[in-house]
Amino acid sequence: MDVTPENFSAVAIFLRADWVVKVVMIGLALASLWSWGVIIDKLIRFGGLNREADRFEDQVSSGQSLEDVAAAAGDKPRHPLPRMLKSALHEWRDGRHKGPMTDTQAALLIQRVDRALDSVISRESAKAEDGLGSLAIIATASPFVGLFGTVWGIMNSFIGISKSQT
Repeated sequence: MDVTPENFSAVAIFLRADWVVKVVMIGLALASLWSWGVIIDKLIRFGGLNREADRFEDQVSSGQSLEDVAAAAGDKPRHPLPRMLKSALHEWRDGRHKGPMTDTQAALLIQRVDRALDSVISRESAKAEDGLGSLAIIATASPFVGLFGTVWGIMNSFIGISKSQT
């Protein structure tokens, strides 16, 4: 085979590689695409969440009552902060409608509000973290998979050199 620049293009090298090396390279390329998909999804999602959080914080700090802010969010807000506010206000109203409270009842009401907020936080955290586990696995495993492909390719190169007696 003549030594030409075309023989050393990425495509030519890939086509001459052993099937194990090809599988490793294709797997790493797919893992890279998957990772970039997760990264872009998180950039878009977190950017939207931050914009909505800024808007919500501006509403809360504008001097409006929390009931007005919750009413402006609608019945089923998409963003977690207004949903947390509505959940906390719902628990607060339920507790306050029962009449005057003792210290124990007030503490129990605070616990109910806290549980309601924790529930919303855990659901939203699960949504925000979706895909991060696969990203961590890919980030951890890819160097070792790539190293395996490299070693396999070098091993086959040495075998080829020994067969050609050069």
